[in-house]
Amino acid sequence: MKIFIQRGITKIDTTDFEYAKHLNTSIKLFGDAKFENDKLYAFVAPVMVESSHPLFMVNDVYNGIMVEGNMLGKSMLYGSGAGKLPTASAVVADIVAIAKNKHGNVPFGWGENKQEVVDMQETSHRYFVRFMGRDSEFIEKCKSEFKDSREVYLDGKDEFALITGVLKEKDFLSALNNLSGVIKYIRTKIV
Repeated sequence: MKIFIQRGITKIDTTDFEYAKHLNTSIKLFGDAKFENDKLYAFVAPVMVESSHPLFMVNDVYNGIMVEGNMLGKSMLYGSGAGKLPTASAVVADIVAIAKNKHGNVPFGWGENKQEVVDMQETSHRYFVRFMGRDSEFIEKCKSEFKDSREVYLDGKDEFALITGVLKEKDFLSALNNLSGVIKYIRTKIV
């Protein structure tokens, strides 16, 4: 049994960016968290983001945070978050906080109860999956493993990709382990 685990932005390559451009998406290092049934679902991973998504435009030394509340709806904070000046500012703020609280902890206002974080295998996503070759029989086999998926091709590449429907991570990985020729996968915010 093969186990595929995609972590980190360093494994993203030129071909991934070609697919992203072809699909009118961008690949971002994305953090996501939501509370459901008193549990925290959270992850940080590369994610393909559609051009209609508010975080699509966040580039270079900027960071974006999108918050969604039941009364607020969606709200976004955007600003400088990387580079030498923002990093220096954050380091100086941390040193000042430590100096002010040198005989105790920096107060965060958190309670004593620990929040249960759900295993990544229980989170649900759509996936962009690249496979070697273009054999039509193999493509159909892949599509049968991932119901509600659609194919994507790049000219001049001896490979294809599928964008899956929404699947729990454990179900996705189980299906992926039944297939050969997997190049890689990326979680998506593609609808």
